[in-house]
Amino acid sequence: MSNKRVYFETNVVEIKPDETVLDGFIRSGVSIPFSCRGGSCQTCAVRCLEGDIPAEAQLGLSDYQKEKGYVLTCRCIPTTDMTIAPLSPDDVITDAFLMAVEQPTAAQPKYRFTIELGRSRKFEVGDTFKIIDGTTDEAVVKVVETDGEWVLTVELLADTAPATLTWLQGELQPDTMIQIRGPYSQQIPMWLTEEKPDPEPNLEVWHQLDDGAKVRTVLIDFYDRVYEDERLAPFFANVSKTRLVEKQFSFMKYLFTREHVHFGQRPRNLHHWMVISDDLMDHRRVILDDTFKDHGLTDEQRHVWHQYEEKFRPDVVKDKPWPIKVGDEFVDLESFDKEVLTCATVCDHCGEPVDEGTEVIYHRRTGKISCPNCSQ
Repeated sequence: MSNKRVYFETNVVEIKPDETVLDGFIRSGVSIPFSCRGGSCQTCAVRCLEGDIPAEAQLGLSDYQKEKGYVLTCRCIPTTDMTIAPLSPDDVITDAFLMAVEQPTAAQPKYRFTIELGRSRKFEVGDTFKIIDGTTDEAVVKVVETDGEWVLTVELLADTAPATLTWLQGELQPDTMIQIRGPYSQQIPMWLTEEKPDPEPNLEVWHQLDDGAKVRTVLIDFYDRVYEDERLAPFFANVSKTRLVEKQFSFMKYLFTREHVHFGQRPRNLHHWMVISDDLMDHRRVILDDTFKDHGLTDEQRHVWHQYEEKFRPDVVKDKPWPIKVGDEFVDLESFDKEVLTCATVCDHCGEPVDEGTEVIYHRRTGKISCPNCSQ
């Protein structure tokens, strides 16, 4: 049997025959969380993005985890080359047992729950997680007290949707088994953190891609597919495809070569308003990889390009819009302002003329205005 390559973030590790991914990582000095090394704690779990998953690598996992491509690296002896990625908080599902429910009082106006986790997990006071209820608007609770790594006291956040609150009041009773998603660390919001350094350039692969000519060709084909995709196309409704290709090409050229040819926004600012899930990012990755294969990119070329894309996943994936950073200030563009028009225009909603001197409201990011009739 030959060695198998495992691609993980910026690392490429040769896994020897009969060696697990975790053992190969430890041998090669690649850092990954682990604990029991026997498949019980699931600390070393990752997601498989490409390659075959051995059945042994998913022993003890739930159907949901298997469907999401979970892999226990301590049990995974690769049979093919693999590309794997760390789990995001959305991927981490834990069974829990509801021990007690505290109704709101004058002194404590929020719902509080005490739960016992189905397996040992480390939560910190201030972390949040979601209660899975089969809807897209899952209830968010905050950890207010911990008792070891098994028992948590949590309280429901104030902005919970009314429909979800009704579900909680009716369904969450002592002895209920639930599933939770997370945790989501709340100490420092992602948009307040410093962006990580860019990955290393790769001039060799850039030259292999015809000094960027093939990169441009791939991007043109890829965005043709994006604009035809019902999940991705809405994000680019008012953006010229040609402009999008050129902006992305200049950014990729910068990443591959470090030539300062990109003068647009960084990914975090550029995508600040886009609510993008890990699932949607995975969907985009599949379309991009299909484009790579159709244009004959080698495994190494595909990996390097994917490595650049994946590096910015934490700056793109979010469950609500982030402020945009302008200089040293954060500006919330997902809000409205009022303005008195200095010249006549038309309403962006009804199309009717709006006279000079009329007070209108406008959306700070899109610039669309509402006339007095539409804004009532």
